[in-house]
Amino acid sequence: MTDLSRFSQLLVVGIATFASCARPSGEAPPPSVLEGDLDEVREVALRSRTINAGREETVGDTRADASKKQGSALERVWADLSGHNRQMVERAQDYRLQVALSVFDDAGRVSHDKFRLGDEYLYPASAIKIFASAGILLWLQDKRREVESLGLDAEIMACPEGNGACEVIVDNSNRDGHTLTLGHVLLKMHLVSDNKAFNMLYDLVGHEELNQRFWDLGYTSLRVHHRMFSNGDAKEQRVTPRIQLRTTTGAIVEIPRRESDLALPATPASGLRVGTAHRAKSGRRHEEPMDFSQKNFVSVADLHRLILAVNAPGKDSRAALPLDDDLRSFLRMATTTLPHHSSNPRYPH
Repeated sequence: MTDLSRFSQLLVVGIATFASCARPSGEAPPPSVLEGDLDEVREVALRSRTINAGREETVGDTRADASKKQGSALERVWADLSGHNRQMVERAQDYRLQVALSVFDDAGRVSHDKFRLGDEYLYPASAIKIFASAGILLWLQDKRREVESLGLDAEIMACPEGNGACEVIVDNSNRDGHTLTLGHVLLKMHLVSDNKAFNMLYDLVGHEELNQRFWDLGYTSLRVHHRMFSNGDAKEQRVTPRIQLRTTTGAIVEIPRRESDLALPATPASGLRVGTAHRAKSGRRHEEPMDFSQKNFVSVADLHRLILAVNAPGKDSRAALPLDDDLRSFLRMATTTLPHHSSNPRYPH
């Protein structure tokens, strides 16, 4: 991962998305690196970081490389790097380093730099979670036109197979009611990258709906195949359970059990076989690269576009993520709050 602490000092206002492998792709990782559990795949982990934003414009052709311009923002970033971070830049192909950077000046003008965008596959790991939170908020925006009392304070209810009675999910981390609400599950996911929270949002939005919604918005690289830390096969990943939401007025919104028949297109990236060996979910070590063709994916360019849409006001952002102001503000707060600054849920350490 690239340490952005020094990088953030170089920018007055900007948004950056850095992505890289944890180690050069040509070097064999230790057996613990490429495990079957998804978030343990450090070989192609992806991290994004936002730093207050002004306004947004579209990131251009992903193959362009603006970092070589004299005096560009990325050139200044490279000059400030040292040690391992400098090595990552010098061996960018080995580390699969990709960078998208947008810088905003006092007049509201924006400049975009990019470095090696789209050159090869990168496993997004938890960075893809922002699509689940944006997806549930888009769904909520549509649904509350039908059910006025439906909001982020709606309680999530787990339902048994068939038509049995559903029960509110108890969550003692919610200091306001001790139940799991839409807003609380979204906060937990972003504050500490909670995998169970992501899986809940995945089930609420639905496999087909999540992919199709963002394809329609122009995020054509997105491929959400699976939940986090889930042992289910591909068919099980496409099935989402019946869930109910209970509003503060007692109104019930039912989300039926769904089985997606959406066949995801091939991942639009090269280098889908990663590493020299991997360990399967069974624990068995395989002396061959790990195949990521059926793993989650989003290009760094599309990820950066969504981060801009959340954080940078303006008509282009609204087109990229057509959320009402209150929902966009909530998502911006959730994605930029540090865990120890949160009062509910609390993560004091």
